[in-house]
Formats: sequence, structure tokens, C-alpha cells
Amino acid sequence: MDTPMPEQDHAESARIALRAASAAESRLHRRGLWERGYLLGFAVALVPLVPLIGLGGRVATGIGLGVWTAVAITLALWSRFRSVTPRGQQPRSGRAFATWASLYAVTLAVGLPGYPGDPTFWFIAAVIVPLPLVIAAFWPSEPVAARP
Repeated sequence: MDTPMPEQDHAESARIALRAASAAESRLHRRGLWERGYLLGFAVALVPLVPLIGLGGRVATGIGLGVWTAVAITLALWSRFRSVTPRGQQPRSGRAFATWASLYAVTLAVGLPGYPGDPTFWFIAAVIVPLPLVIAAFWPSEPVAARP
């Protein structure tokens, strides 16, 4: 008889279900990688902003802050429309932004009165200040979950 045994049907069904689950997990993982671009976008926007504030004077600072604010708003709005969120994204991003804000505040508090116009200080700061965002962007994340 060529009739499949019931155990074979269940085994084949299980294999099909496992392949489908694996494919769905891969799709969700790829769709969850947006967070990396989000954090790196903020970090890249900060690199020119830090020396502009320390070296550029009022007009350059105003332009830099305006451009950075537009980038920040765009990235924040863009993140709201992502259908998948990596698990742990909010605490990871929160810690990264809190650390960034602390470094940025220290940089401004030390640099504006102590190193105005000193390119060495401001270019080193431009590399150090966005580091928490870069580290968080490449920190391994847990599997993703669809947003409710």
C-alpha cells in the first residue's frame, strides 16, 4: 500500500511548520534591524555638530542645531512607523541616549568655557560624544517582537 503512515504525516507537518517558523523569524530579524540605522543616524548627525558648537560661533551653532534637530525629528518620526521592535530596544536606546546626553553636557560644560576655538578638544569630543549610540547600535539584541 502506498498510503502514508499517520506518523509520517505528522513528521512532515512538523518539518513544514518549523521551516515556516524559521523563515518568519528571519524576516522579523531583518525588519528589526532598523534600530541600528536609527542610532547610527543620530551618531552621524552629532559628529559635525560638536565641533560646530565649539568652533563655529553663533551662526554656525544655530545652523548646526537646526540641521541636527531636523535629523532628530525625522529619525524619531521614522522610528514610530517601524512594525517590529527589537526586544530590549527601549532600555538599550534609553541608556545610550542618557549616556550620550551626559557626555555631551560634560563636553559643553568643560569645552565652552575652557577650550573655545581649540580644534583638538572639539574634534576629539566629536568622536567620543556619539560613541554610546554607536556601541548601542552594534550591541547584540534579542530576538525581535512585532509591535502591539
